[in-house]
Amino acid sequence: MSVMKESDGAPPRARFASVLTRLRREQGFATAHAFYKARGGRRAFGLAFTNYLGLERGRSLPQGRRLEGLVAALGLDPALAKIRLKMGQG
Repeated sequence: MSVMKESDGAPPRARFASVLTRLRREQGFATAHAFYKARGGRRAFGLAFTNYLGLERGRSLPQGRRLEGLVAALGLDPALAKIRLKMGQG
């Protein structure tokens, strides 16, 4: 598991995108679209695919309910996910 810190110079959106993409691939999904569809699409994520893709490409960060949807879709423990995000770990 790698640790990403503020000193890495990457903006938070880019760091989040990197972790999100890595977690998706670790779950066996080669593409963002395959993951999005298999995990329930708009209903599960609370956002359209283009917006999800924006997360993976580092264009934006999820907020509130959308972050919860991502955590659930990735099968992460919500408490552990919060700790890892605060520490900058993926």
